[in-house]
Amino acid sequence: MPELSDVTDPGYLEGLAGWSLAEVRTRRQEATETETGLSYLRRMVQGTLDLVMAEQRQRKSGERADV
Repeated sequence: MPELSDVTDPGYLEGLAGWSLAEVRTRRQEATETETGLSYLRRMVQGTLDLVMAEQRQRKSGERADV
């Protein structure tokens, strides 16, 4: 899987007009894989953030609840 910096580099699309259909499909697949990886990472970070925020609210209110 390519790195985000590879896919977002302006040079990543150089020569696009001359690419074969197979090359276009390969690049699209690489971009999709990168997006999927970023989406997964975002969900993991958001889940952790949700737990931390719930714990902070709990401590502020003094109530105990299952998170």
